[in-house]
Amino acid sequence: IASFDEEDRKLNITTTLDAETYQPGDEVIVDVQVSQPDGSTSTSVVNVNLIDEAIYAILPTGGMGWAANYQANFVSVLYSNVVSGIYAAYASHRYPLAISEAEGGGGWDTRTDFPDQAFYKTVVTDETGHAQLSFTLPDSITSWRVNVHAIDGERYASNDFSNLIVTQPFFVTTVLNDEYLVGDQPIMKVRAFGDAVQAESPVTITVSSDSLGMETQQFTVQGNESANVALPALTEGIHSIEVTAESGEYGDTIVQQFAVRNSFMAIGRVEEFAVAVGWQPPKTDASATVVFADRYKTQ
Repeated sequence: IASFDEEDRKLNITTTLDAETYQPGDEVIVDVQVSQPDGSTSTSVVNVNLIDEAIYAILPTGGMGWAANYQANFVSVLYSNVVSGIYAAYASHRYPLAISEAEGGGGWDTRTDFPDQAFYKTVVTDETGHAQLSFTLPDSITSWRVNVHAIDGERYASNDFSNLIVTQPFFVTTVLNDEYLVGDQPIMKVRAFGDAVQAESPVTITVSSDSLGMETQQFTVQGNESANVALPALTEGIHSIEVTAESGEYGDTIVQQFAVRNSFMAIGRVEEFAVAVGWQPPKTDASATVVFADRYKTQ
């Protein structure tokens, strides 16, 4: 039996961000440097993606099975045994509903774009092992996990991750579900956070929703105390709600959407596709599982 040391096939990856922290909407420049264990370089295929750390925080201990191992040790997955006709499976989760841009109510931009995945791109390094990528951040105040996976022509591979912090001096947050049922009576919690929020400072919170027929409501709280906002009777459909917090010279506005449904029951459906170069799974708003399998072994 021949032994195999994964470290012998592990690339060295260095990921460098152009700033320590960012604000929503900032442009980010990422530099990636890849080399083999002996320091030599060549072209490598590199994938860079940004996932909200909140997604990892809600995972159970042990993560997502195969996907967790993929994040932790790309080389182990690449050189693992294939024991069945199914090579990989990935179960998606439902992303937030898309929402349109809006103008800010004060001297600040309205934040509307809150995806779980901020960026996903595959590039090829130059002969020195270097690649540079740039992208614009969405509106989330969060910590993003920058995942980098690389593989070269000799099947050396590795992965690296770092954190990208997005913040601002004053911002508003809500506790609001993505979905409700007709007949629910939700109460939305609203708070202001940030270094500019002082415990004794009054904060004015304004809430309105045209789709819910909700007239503008105003609340005054101290510091980062929360305001509890009872939503009106829910009707089926997609609804938007605008929330603004102001304190002194600071302010922040967000627009969030949520769906109201008559039922959460769903009928499952299975579709089969022959995968070819350029194939992409069909778009869907529902959660889905994509399975890649040997066509002949699964018949």
